[in-house]
Amino acid sequence: MVAWLHGCMVAWLHGCMVAWLHGCMVAWLHGCMVAWLHGCMVAWLHGCMVAWLHGCMVAWLHKIMQSQLQSSKPFFFKNLRYPTNS
Repeated sequence: MVAWLHGCMVAWLHGCMVAWLHGCMVAWLHGCMVAWLHGCMVAWLHGCMVAWLHGCMVAWLHKIMQSQLQSSKPFFFKNLRYPTNS
């Protein structure tokens, strides 16, 4: 009877320990995987957004510079008002 109880107790403790370790390991791996995927997704979205904004800004500045080069005055003098004697 003592051997049987001892065997049951050992088996139960072993089962609990294995289940707990497995649960912890799975949770840790899942957490790492989720964090890694989230980091990759955020980095990718940030990279796309920065590239898109940079492209828009460069295109916009290029368009402004082209239109200013075709006008008679440089862009920094275009809206300059000279004082008049009135």
